[in-house]
Amino acid sequence: MVQRYGVIGCGGAGVNRHLSNAVPNPRLSVRAVCDLDERISRETAAEFGVTAYTDAREMIDAESLDAVSVATPPGTHHGVVTEIASTGVDVLVEKPFARTLAKAEEMISACAKSGSVITEVNNQLFRPLVRWVTERIRNGYVGEVNAVISYVGVNDAAGADTVKADWVTEIDGERFGEDLEHRIYLTRNFIGNITEASLVDSVTEIEGLPYDTAEATALVRAGNTSGYLTMSFRSSCPNVFLIVGTRRTLLMDMSSRIAITLDKPDSGSELLQENLENVIEILSQSAKRAGIHARTVALRKLADFGATLDGAYATSGHYQQLSELARGDPDRITVTPNDIRNNAMAYERVIDEMVTAASE
Repeated sequence: MVQRYGVIGCGGAGVNRHLSNAVPNPRLSVRAVCDLDERISRETAAEFGVTAYTDAREMIDAESLDAVSVATPPGTHHGVVTEIASTGVDVLVEKPFARTLAKAEEMISACAKSGSVITEVNNQLFRPLVRWVTERIRNGYVGEVNAVISYVGVNDAAGADTVKADWVTEIDGERFGEDLEHRIYLTRNFIGNITEASLVDSVTEIEGLPYDTAEATALVRAGNTSGYLTMSFRSSCPNVFLIVGTRRTLLMDMSSRIAITLDKPDSGSELLQENLENVIEILSQSAKRAGIHARTVALRKLADFGATLDGAYATSGHYQQLSELARGDPDRITVTPNDIRNNAMAYERVIDEMVTAASE
C-alpha cells in the first residue's frame, strides 16, 4: 500500500535527503511540504509538484498524510513532533534527534500514545561497507570487540566551507554537536548499548575557524568495551574506524569505502602473506564498490525520467529508512525507540560536558 507522505522543513536535509529519496520510492506518494518560510515552502513545492504549507498540523490534516519526515533544525524537533504526534502520522526525525534524553522520551511517548511509528535518521548504518563489516563482526571474525576508535578530520580552518547551515553554529557543540550522533550510533552498532559517555578533551580558539571548538574527543562505554570518537577541524584524516577485537582488528575507511584486516605477523613470510591478502581485499572491495556505484548512477539516470527503481537508491540510508517508515510496522524498523533513547543519553552527556568546558 502506498503511503501519503510529506516533509516538514525545506532546508538542505529536507530537500536533498528526504524529498530526493521519497519521490522515486514506490512505497510513498509525496503530497506536500511544509516550512515556516512561506517563500521557501512555495518554491520547494513548485519544484516537486506538490502543495505548500507553513503549518505542519494543517498539512497533515488537509492531506490525510500517513507519514512525514521532520527535517527542521534540531532545536525544533521536540516542538514539531509533540505537536503532530496526536495525528497518528508515522515520523522519521533527522539527527540529532533531541538535545536531552528527557526531550527524546517525551517525543517517543507522544507518538506511542497515538500508535505512531517514530524513528531517527541513522543513515550511515545502511552503507554497504558498514553492513559488510557489521556482518563480519557478528560472525565472530574479530572475536570479541574490545574497543572502537573513530576519527574524522575536516581540514578547513579557513572557515566558510565548514559552515553547513546557520543552525549548526546555534546548537550546543556546534559542528561537533551536529555530527556527534553519527559517531554515537555507528560505535553503538559495533559495541552495543552505551552505559557511559563523557567528553575526554576539546581544543578551542583556532584562528579562522567559525566554531568555538576545533577538535573534540568523546569516550563511550558498553560495559567493559570502549569507544573513542574524535572529530577535528585541523586534520585531513579521512573518516576511519578501528575495530579492535580479541582475534583480529579491522580498519574501516568510510571515505574510501574499504576495510582491511590488521594482524601482527610473527615472521617475514606472514608479513608478506598478510599484506598480499590485504592488497587482494582492497582490489576486490574497490571493484565491488565501483560496480555498485556505476549501477546506481545508471539506474538513477533512468529514475530521472520517471522510473521507480528500488535498485537506484538501495545504497541510500535515507531511502532505506523511508521504506521502513512506509511499511508502518514497528517490528521492521532498524532504529527503534530504545536505540533513540541510548543515542540521546550519550549525546546529552557529551554535549553537557562540552558546553561546560567551553564556558570555563
